[in-house]
Amino acid sequence: MAITRRSFNGLMTKTAMVAALPFPLACTEQQDEIDVAALSMEDFINQIPKAESHIHLQGCVTPELLLKFASRNNIPLSYKNERDVENFIENSYGPDLSDFVRVLTEITTVLKTEQDFYDTAMDYFKRSSKQNLKYAEIYFDPQPALENGIAMPAMMAGMNAARKDAIRDYDIDCQWLMSFQRDRTL
Repeated sequence: MAITRRSFNGLMTKTAMVAALPFPLACTEQQDEIDVAALSMEDFINQIPKAESHIHLQGCVTPELLLKFASRNNIPLSYKNERDVENFIENSYGPDLSDFVRVLTEITTVLKTEQDFYDTAMDYFKRSSKQNLKYAEIYFDPQPALENGIAMPAMMAGMNAARKDAIRDYDIDCQWLMSFQRDRTL
């Protein structure tokens, strides 16, 4: 089969992309190979293994989790439902990094327990497994958590338990990367 560089909606054709992959496509035990030609572009993209090289754990708190954690931890919020949270996030971003940090800080106020960190990470792993994620480098910022009274060992215990379960349940591994805001103390 000839390898072509024809464009398909801005991407190389499936044949060219498969030939360029540095790893084999994942196959089930019943399959010897994936019939790439029979897949839609969306199915093909969903089935290839992926790595995420930059994501913030606190940024993985979905509106549903935000409301769940606030309720569980008795934290009053001005949001009544998931749509209110989505509107806050959508309307809060501006042209610079300080807007991102402000939204992230607001979201992290509900992360109060080891279980909150576990649930956040596992929700991310579960959602990402549907896109065949295999590895992620996940940033986390301990400063807001420490300011909210969460001890570093509790935070790490929740995250590491989620990592262990993600390896077992979803075949996803990760590395935790600590990030710091220069204008805050530790």
